[in-house]
Amino acid sequence: MHKSLVLLSLILISITIKAQEKISFSIKGSVVNGDNSTVTLSYNEIGKYEIIDSSIVRHGGFEIRGKLAEAQTLNLKIGALSHPVFIGSDTEKIDINIDLDRKQWHIEDDENMLLSQMTHKPGAAFRQWTHALGQKEQAILQNDARTVENWETQAELAKERVKNDLKENSSFFNSLTGISVFYGFYKYLPLADKGELLNQFSAELHSSTYYKNMFTDYQRRIRLAPGREAPLFSLVDTTGHTHNLTDYRGRYVLLDFGASWCYWCKKEEPFVLKAHQQHQGKLTVINISMDTKKDLWIKDLQQQQYPWISISDLQGWNSPTATDYYVQGVPRIILIDPQGKIIADNLRGEAMLKTIEDLLQ
Repeated sequence: MHKSLVLLSLILISITIKAQEKISFSIKGSVVNGDNSTVTLSYNEIGKYEIIDSSIVRHGGFEIRGKLAEAQTLNLKIGALSHPVFIGSDTEKIDINIDLDRKQWHIEDDENMLLSQMTHKPGAAFRQWTHALGQKEQAILQNDARTVENWETQAELAKERVKNDLKENSSFFNSLTGISVFYGFYKYLPLADKGELLNQFSAELHSSTYYKNMFTDYQRRIRLAPGREAPLFSLVDTTGHTHNLTDYRGRYVLLDFGASWCYWCKKEEPFVLKAHQQHQGKLTVINISMDTKKDLWIKDLQQQQYPWISISDLQGWNSPTATDYYVQGVPRIILIDPQGKIIADNLRGEAMLKTIEDLLQ
């Protein structure tokens, strides 16, 4: 037992200390029944996979070579089967045996064995948690209150499983393998849980790309948390008239980021319209269009006949306002109080109407 703990400690120290070195790597795979299959190697950029390289299985094998700025976990995919692979300074040459029929992987090195353990536990509980949160969001979109409540319960149960698994795995917050597993789930977690879990990673990991990316993302999100000042903006409507957020001090503002091409925005507008109709005199709805072409923006407004202000700088995702509000997808609906402070973010459907009704009744 003592020898195992010493070995584990040495592995974790090795991973952490050597994380900043330039790493040349070679991944060689032996594949059963996989000839002509495409193999891709990618990294996770907070929920989005970017392909680094690819190969084709020939005569039962493949090889991918490359360089990394630091040790990290990548995703190796062949056909519909994928598996995380940790590449560090001690694993420059990785041999993988894959049986596509049995959906089995085998990698023989200590770091990847540790990664497999963490992917299983607490990774499985993280997957259950984020799945439940995703299903809850879908139920909110469908205005199914009973299903929302059910998935809320499932999410809380999975969250407790994550906490219990982390208590049993003390190395999770002290290793690059641990933070790389967390990185894959970070995007989907509630803001408070993001911060709570990030704070538990050891200081030695704060220089890693994983931690830096998540910490930067968290800081941007926390600046938009309830109670914070809403970022100011100055944008024009289709006639060229300028609208500033400060023009609407003394009124509640429902800020609605959308676009002419956005399917889910159209699904959300009936609820925005209902909020507008129920609370005229107290609530101002402002649509901020993420369009980049004025003719499409105007055409959409003419078709929809929205009874509220629509403004834009026609810079799409490059808009300074979109950057200030950290808009990464639409629709994005934010409620702002008469003093210009954020009350609630990411409002949708009936839940949005209830939030507004409870506040303005």
